[in-house]
Amino acid sequence: MLLPFLLCSWVAPCIPQDPPAGEPVELLQQGEPVGELPDIRVRPLRSERPATQPTTQVSRATREELLATGERTLPRMIGAATGVWVQETNLGGGSPFVRGVTGNQILILVDGVRINDSTTRFGPNQNLNTIPPSVVESVEVVRGPASVLYGSDAVGGVIAITTRTRSRWHGASGASGSEHRGSEHRGAELDIDYISQLEGGRATASASASGAGLGGLPAGVFASVSVNHFEDLESGSGTVPNTGYDGGDVFLSSDLQLDPGSWLRYSYRLHRDADVPRTDALNPGFPTSIGGPFTGPSDERRLFARQQYQAHLLSYTDEREGGFADRFQARLSYREVDERRERIRTGDDELRLERDDVSTLGLGLDWRDEVGGGHELTYGFDADFDRVDSTRFDVQLDGSPTEPANGSFAPGSEYLRLGVFVQDEFQLAEAVDVTAGLRWSRFDFEFDAFDPAIGSLPDDGGADNGFDDLTASLALAGDLARGVRLSGTLAQGFRAPNLDELAAVGSFGGGVELPNPNLSPEETLYGELALDVFRPAWQSGLAVYHNSISDVVGRQFDADASAAFGEDTFRRENQGTVTIYGIEAYWRGRLGSETSRFNFEVSGAFQRGRQYDDTMDPTTGEALFNDVPYRRIPPLFGQAVLEYAPRVGELDWLTNARVDVRCADEQDELSPGDISDRRIDPNGSAGWAVVGLAFEGPLGRGASRFGNWRVRFENLGDASYRVHGSGFDGPGFGVSLGFTLGF
Repeated sequence: MLLPFLLCSWVAPCIPQDPPAGEPVELLQQGEPVGELPDIRVRPLRSERPATQPTTQVSRATREELLATGERTLPRMIGAATGVWVQETNLGGGSPFVRGVTGNQILILVDGVRINDSTTRFGPNQNLNTIPPSVVESVEVVRGPASVLYGSDAVGGVIAITTRTRSRWHGASGASGSEHRGSEHRGAELDIDYISQLEGGRATASASASGAGLGGLPAGVFASVSVNHFEDLESGSGTVPNTGYDGGDVFLSSDLQLDPGSWLRYSYRLHRDADVPRTDALNPGFPTSIGGPFTGPSDERRLFARQQYQAHLLSYTDEREGGFADRFQARLSYREVDERRERIRTGDDELRLERDDVSTLGLGLDWRDEVGGGHELTYGFDADFDRVDSTRFDVQLDGSPTEPANGSFAPGSEYLRLGVFVQDEFQLAEAVDVTAGLRWSRFDFEFDAFDPAIGSLPDDGGADNGFDDLTASLALAGDLARGVRLSGTLAQGFRAPNLDELAAVGSFGGGVELPNPNLSPEETLYGELALDVFRPAWQSGLAVYHNSISDVVGRQFDADASAAFGEDTFRRENQGTVTIYGIEAYWRGRLGSETSRFNFEVSGAFQRGRQYDDTMDPTTGEALFNDVPYRRIPPLFGQAVLEYAPRVGELDWLTNARVDVRCADEQDELSPGDISDRRIDPNGSAGWAVVGLAFEGPLGRGASRFGNWRVRFENLGDASYRVHGSGFDGPGFGVSLGFTLGF
């Protein structure tokens, strides 16, 4: 059924169809939506914002706002557009920090489907970079634990991405040369961006069509292909070697309206990067102790030879009256990850070829229903099943025979997630909004023992085990005065250990890490108090929060394993409790009157974290991680943006101009793990500030408009700086040029 649906949805809109005899052909104006096919709802129902959620918890950026940042990748675009801190170990990555945490403690969703799988790493990773900017319709950053709605990994927050559909395509910013005929629509779009600091950029070609599809039902399709090429980065201190790489993406979205209240959607997404260098391992690094020498490259060759992610999603949405619930959505997904790595350690004569294949089958069900007494219920079920296949071959550079070895993950690795949740929204005494939620989760995993005949191994055998978790949340909000609103949140969160911690032998900057199938889940208790102020010309928000995370998974030095492996070796362990607290604030509004053409926004975030673990290190006899700063906590940072938007007809060549300042204070609150990290100066990361200037305008005038242009001047002072925890310095002065053309 799926293939005929796709073919009819794709082909039928492109075939000219004569109108019935006696009926005139009505031509729609350029940029006008198709009448018979309404916008397709692709957001899961559980992502709708409750009345208790303060503005400081959510930041939203549209596709146009993301492109206007002039950044090269989606992680950097999100950071610039929403104020989220983003760390990069290599150019092909980009890991957001939300409320002080990153990696597998932040959940990333695309159209309601999790990107995080059972191999998502503890630290910064490339997951967000597998989503091409060309397919993104909007991004929402939800700050604070969201484990009731989304389950494991949403410890610090959620990044929810919505992809593009036919119905949301109206040419180049609403002004393309796309053709409409009756209820039909077809057009094409070309996006080109050049970034001077990388002597490269990306290009995307897309097409959109709508008309009669399967069985004569309204249907639409959107498809895009993009490629990118980046040379080595030019930073404020010079060229950064081992940064450039190539990549590309394919995306297809096809939708079919079954009747006025229900529709079916299929989407396919393929992303592939080639030969992405692990920059921090190939370039000299900081000393790994205070006063120590700078470290040389740990590897002669360290590449992600292939980073490939592909996903199929079939969703059904029903909003017809008289159904079981007011609204319903089902999502069936299949995802595949193919990661291939190449490594030659410095001074070694062996090329290590590694490959991890992860396949995931997922199901999500959302209901939203208004029941008696003013209660709005959101409830549902989700399940994901991962299977991991991991291989490794050691190629001898002296011509000796190639030897098989154990892959990173134990053979037969499988992981199952199940969850049932309910959330209730109601009013208390017609003065206080209340949101209460509850989730039950179950996790099961199993894997076989590593093969002792083909390499050095941990002494663990296979395992077959699981975890249960019951999670609750409560939020209250009420108006203190007209336009002044106070919100409070108390929420539990959790993160179940995944296969990367339970069943994988891996390498990191400090040596080798071994799995531990006896880990306990991380559990959190989060509290937040937020104040919102709304005025006709401006609004502001302030939030203070505290998050206590127990049984945090970390690494413990293993002297016996170190002797066996011949290098520093650590085993995964639960390492006590971490507390993270912070303050976030923003102000945005018009300068002067309510009709001012100048908009100004300023935001900032401060956080600190402490770890408390009284476990003694057997080599030193000290509790190295007891009452010390937590790892990778960002410094005080913020940004300010001044934007000018002329009135319609005032300037026919300019639609927007903006100047922005992004800055960060020094960070010298370092964990012992930070000090031993070659990416981080053991004396602390210096503060920095960069200034950018951007302009955007139309191509063509009035009815002949066929697209838009954008130009951005980055780091006007050519400052030399490094984002805390990143593997290389930030971009120096440069210019990015972009064009969107509609046909």
